[in-house]
Amino acid sequence: MLSYRDHARTRNNLAFCQLILGHYDEALSNADRALALKYDPLFELNKGIAQSLRGDQSLATESLRHALECLRDPRNDHSPEAVYTLLLEVSAHKGSFVEELPVDAAILINLWLLREIKEDQLWEELNKSYSDSCLKWAPLIEARRQN
Repeated sequence: MLSYRDHARTRNNLAFCQLILGHYDEALSNADRALALKYDPLFELNKGIAQSLRGDQSLATESLRHALECLRDPRNDHSPEAVYTLLLEVSAHKGSFVEELPVDAAILINLWLLREIKEDQLWEELNKSYSDSCLKWAPLIEARRQN
């Protein structure tokens, strides 16, 4: 598909797959390329995951915080919805996908996993935006706590 037309979403999807497969350098390159073609916080989430898995924690944190800021900016119309998002598995040094977890929720959980926010702040932030549904993510968060 990319040889036919370089498209931001396709490039990001490739980065997503490369992250799952453990090809972190290639994933970072494709996430950067996707962002150069079109900005989307989902793309920057994937970039932050790639940076973290490559050992660049400060850059990962910067990317994740920027993506969250863009999602929360009322002047932007970025949707937090995604079919799949990535979460770090810190102890296994990999990323894994989660179905129907909003981008901003994934960013917050990843910031918590990177120890950039405390757990009480994580739940406070999740409750602000997703008070009706965030409790269903408790098992997901609990499983990551043990990793």
